Amino acid sequence: MERREVMDAINRIQYCETKAEAAQLTKKIVRALGAENFMYTLMQPPGVKNPEPSFHFLIGCDAEFCRVYAERMWLLNDPFLNYAYKNTRPQLNTMITKYTLGQVEMAELGAQYGLKSGLVIPTHTNMDAGQCTGLLYVGSSLEREIGEPLLLAKRAQFAGLALELLWWWGAYLKRLAMEIYQITEEEVFLLQRAKEGKIAGEIGVLIKKSANSVYRRLDKIKAKLEVKNIGLAVQEAQALGLLD
Repeated sequence: MERREVMDAINRIQYCETKAEAAQLTKKIVRALGAENFMYTLMQPPGVKNPEPSFHFLIGCDAEFCRVYAERMWLLNDPFLNYAYKNTRPQLNTMITKYTLGQVEMAELGAQYGLKSGLVIPTHTNMDAGQCTGLLYVGSSLEREIGEPLLLAKRAQFAGLALELLWWWGAYLKRLAMEIYQITEEEVFLLQRAKEGKIAGEIGVLIKKSANSVYRRLDKIKAKLEVKNIGLAVQEAQALGLLD
């Protein structure tokens, strides 16, 4: 792919309907940029009702490595995820400290499965990563002396891909939450205005309804999300990815 084609492909991710479709297109882009394999992970904050588990992923690497990763529960102690929680700058695998034997073992096994050279690209939904943290890990079977400079040379394109995947997951989870909780676009609009601090009368002016009508609609939203007040409804909707 030429550079223009790569950017066009990254832009097409937003139109993917399924995780399988998004993973397939992502792998095509990753390979066009000079890597061979990838993993993308999205972590949502704990303690909220989510339509899916709080750990989401797209896989574009050897399934055996993923099986061992899950079996040994490396998610709980992944040095690259720990880096992503606190940083936004893309970083080479070798520049991230591995503090435990398990972390060293994870990196060594990854090298055996086509992740010998690796680049870690964090993505956040806000500056302090208080909502969702994403991590795109791209890897190559090339030795580090060769593979790392090649990955670094394309870090801007990889970062663009990582952000597009973060936005894609947000849209995917929003569609899923709206379906599961039977939330309408109008109700999302009401919640968004409530998040902005608008009271029922102000929202009513925007939608040409009375304040009492707005209160009734907000009560329906609270019932759907199983919360006691609109403040909690906003928090829940934010965690579910329904709000900007």
